[in-house]
Amino acid sequence: MGPSAKVLSKKSFLETVAKGLRAGGVMSAPADSLWRKGFVVADTIALCKKIFKGSVNYAWTTIPAYPSGAIGFMLCSTEGPEVNFKIPVNPLNPKKNGVAKGPTKFYNNEIHAAAFCLPSFAIKATEDDDPNMF
Repeated sequence: MGPSAKVLSKKSFLETVAKGLRAGGVMSAPADSLWRKGFVVADTIALCKKIFKGSVNYAWTTIPAYPSGAIGFMLCSTEGPEVNFKIPVNPLNPKKNGVAKGPTKFYNNEIHAAAFCLPSFAIKATEDDDPNMF
């Protein structure tokens, strides 16, 4: 959405990011909101798969102050060890807060996994040859 979305989905930008990452390196970038009229992300997914050659997923979360109330994310990894974005690498332990000063108010392991659950119309808009993509 807007000028930054055009830059973040340009082939040249994505190639530069992929080149700068080591094997199995990860990029997370804002993507189109699934609630935006004319939601189109299939081309971006295809481009990311072509450039990054590793794991590629679309996720989303709610942001009440955002125009559509939600924002999407492209998560991509370079060729190397497979990355399963749906499972947190460092799951939260409710008894320990890590570097946080207290328990999180919103994010938890279930919210993380739910970010990859898409409504039927979004699945259709993001379909490709890989049935396990989402």
